[in-house]
Amino acid sequence: MRMHRLQKEPSKRFFVVFGIIAAVFSIGGVNLFLYDCNLRKSCSARVEAVVVENVRHGGSRSRNSVAPVFEYEFNGTAFRIESNVATYPPRLKVGERVNLLVNPENPGTFVEEGSVLLRLVSAVMVAVGALFLGTIVFVFAREKRA
Repeated sequence: MRMHRLQKEPSKRFFVVFGIIAAVFSIGGVNLFLYDCNLRKSCSARVEAVVVENVRHGGSRSRNSVAPVFEYEFNGTAFRIESNVATYPPRLKVGERVNLLVNPENPGTFVEEGSVLLRLVSAVMVAVGALFLGTIVFVFAREKRA
């Protein structure tokens, strides 16, 4: 029976894989944050919307995520648009009123006032990227000391 020795030093593959993961998460998180900033900058008109429906998406029958459908009026035109954010359990009830910020040039584009979901996801992505980068630095420094 043949026994394999554990490598004392990490392979180049480790650094490449962890480096790619760190870059993807960090760049993705920064891009998501910038997208959120641009979306909030362009959505400057406040409207009151009502949740008229909760649409189910994927998953098993009992654990479907739900996206609210908003109805609102802007400059005399009525809009009925489904949110891009689906959750389980549903975060809003049918009939509930919420404030939306809409883009005056494209009133079908909106962000929920006070929503921090995109910023939270982007922060988590950057943190994961930093964790992988920190692991690379730690392993590299440990290897150099040995």
